[in-house]
Amino acid sequence: MEYLPVALIALACPIGMGLMMLFMGRGMMGMGRGDKRDTAAEMPSPTPTDPETRIALLQAQRELLDAQIAAAEEAEVTPT
Repeated sequence: MEYLPVALIALACPIGMGLMMLFMGRGMMGMGRGDKRDTAAEMPSPTPTDPETRIALLQAQRELLDAQIAAAEEAEVTPT
């Protein structure tokens, strides 16, 4: 009977850690599901193999980047 309090104290840490892992694992699993859905929507479509289509796609991306660079430079120059 003398060892019962010591045994309970000794088991409190591993049991507490196991419970924390269980609950935190459930929380992380829920977060992971949402992240996968979000990244799947943002994934670009596969690169086309047709050279003309690929060139047109790259030119459109270049125009978009040029516009973003111009907007960033304008915002940098404009005093706030």
